[in-house]
Amino acid sequence: MAAVWSSAKILEFDFAGLEQVLMGWFFQSGKYIRIAKLGTHAIVASHELKRPADLAWSDADLGAYLKTIKKSPEEAVQQVYDRSKRCVHGIAYGLTTHGMCRNFPKTFPTLASAQKIQDVYFTLAPEVPAFHTAVRHTANEQHYLGGPAVYQYHPQQMQVIGHPYGYKHWFHSVVAYQRLTESQRLWRKKRGLSIVEINGTATSRGAIGVMSAISTMARRRCGRRFTTRCCSSVRRGWSIG
Repeated sequence: MAAVWSSAKILEFDFAGLEQVLMGWFFQSGKYIRIAKLGTHAIVASHELKRPADLAWSDADLGAYLKTIKKSPEEAVQQVYDRSKRCVHGIAYGLTTHGMCRNFPKTFPTLASAQKIQDVYFTLAPEVPAFHTAVRHTANEQHYLGGPAVYQYHPQQMQVIGHPYGYKHWFHSVVAYQRLTESQRLWRKKRGLSIVEINGTATSRGAIGVMSAISTMARRRCGRRFTTRCCSSVRRGWSIG
């Protein structure tokens, strides 16, 4: 969202579904970009509600149908929509089913409830987990994402190259972490030192700064940390070139 000053008023612009559209662009899927623009959350919710939207419909018909779900006055429908929204946004940044339960215990009280909606999302967008795997693999192998090269995505080679604006972000130990023993955990806790938990396993924040590698490809800055099942990284900052 951006605000533009004029002599008389402030103009405000908001791009609907921008993060999802960007992700679709990064893994080069016109189908996903269409879904993102029409409403990924509502499409997933429609399947959860057992009244699935048909992607063969025209954009006008599909958009109108999805709006009835998004704007539904029924509390039960809004609960499903909210669950879908948390799932889609969370997964985009590497959130796992364990993370869903940990961060949103009221929305996802059990692993089974989180797994159920994740399965729906991945059925509708099978490219997403493959893209995440490629991003993590690339970051782990070369210890950075981005760079001045023309952006390319090679799913078969599990590789992403370059960045549209030439940004580069460095990573360390992307698919590994240092597990703490119980005595180490207690020692750190007693001294007020930071501890990170990945799916219930205590780790040292000094060893890893948990965040999603994919967020660096979709944002110009990385100010938030996300827990993933196998993606951990140490943030070293952006550089150009």
